[in-house]
Amino acid sequence: MPVGAVLHRRRGTGRAVLLAACCCCAYLLHGPGTFQTVAQVPVQSSGLDTDADIIDEVSFSAQLGQLVADNSELSAAAVLLLCFLVSMTESKTTTLPGVALEKRGDYNGVLFMNGLLSLTSGMLNALAFLELGATIAHHTGNMTHWGRNWGTDSFKFGCYLFFYLLGGGVVGFIKSDSEAVFAARYSPSLLSSTIAVLGGTAISMLGGKPLPCLALWSFSQGLQNCLCRKFSSMPLCSTHFTGYLSDAGHGLGSWVRAKQSGESTPNMKKTVLFLVCMFSFALGVYCQSGARFIWYQCCIFTSPADGGGGKGPVSSFPNRGASNQEKINRISSQACDLNEFLTGKFSRHSNSSG
Repeated sequence: MPVGAVLHRRRGTGRAVLLAACCCCAYLLHGPGTFQTVAQVPVQSSGLDTDADIIDEVSFSAQLGQLVADNSELSAAAVLLLCFLVSMTESKTTTLPGVALEKRGDYNGVLFMNGLLSLTSGMLNALAFLELGATIAHHTGNMTHWGRNWGTDSFKFGCYLFFYLLGGGVVGFIKSDSEAVFAARYSPSLLSSTIAVLGGTAISMLGGKPLPCLALWSFSQGLQNCLCRKFSSMPLCSTHFTGYLSDAGHGLGSWVRAKQSGESTPNMKKTVLFLVCMFSFALGVYCQSGARFIWYQCCIFTSPADGGGGKGPVSSFPNRGASNQEKINRISSQACDLNEFLTGKFSRHSNSSG
């Protein structure tokens, strides 16, 4: 494509993004019910200014957070639009014939990148499950729940499936360069996946509904996994590993059989990649679970019960006027949770062995 055409296309995309942002802001700022839910915040008088005991205006960040919380579906739609426009900046490249994974000179780079994507996917899936009660990286369970809840409560599961499908659809529509992710080149589609994760996180942190956040996260995983599946050397995965389990088992079985019969052993590069990616996904889940638990423990020191300014994720913290006994009970409960987390697995193992 000529350079002038590329520049013109990028300018057009930039104008489209700016127009979409302006339209979104216009709706939020001038739409019905704007700022109606922002209540007056009573404060204690400091004695220096006795004429005003309430604050009639809140900060811009608080207003923006309230807007996102009240319009979480629209906010998610704006994030999706931004992701699509960013993906459209993909430059056209010539697809070269694929080389077998075992013969690639950059095998270590492919192994590292697939493992890294698996790690981040495990962290995101654990976050979705622990905080919002849903899985967004693999969808066999969601498909099961969607089918068994037809006619009752299947809508949310259908949303997870649809937005994961939509992520793959974007990759196919714009003909994304799947080699870019593994060749250390700029990938607009992978950037779009990151934007979707950040957008869903922002909506959730600002008090939005869980479903728009989970839909964006599912969309991001669909984008990421589709890029891996279209890798030229072989279809890779980064969000689910049922196929990797089967292939790793086949590779290990073939290796053991060759050792026993004295035959030449097969190339184990694929099997190593499968095992590394599965371990990376599990490691991401473990890191996210551990970080979440440590965060809960740290919040006890910045909770309103202790006079701190922080807001912990546990809604059952005592209020600012809680008695000392309530504070002691909360700390004791947190200490018991920590003790169970650190020693529970070992004690269960000892009991089962005895």
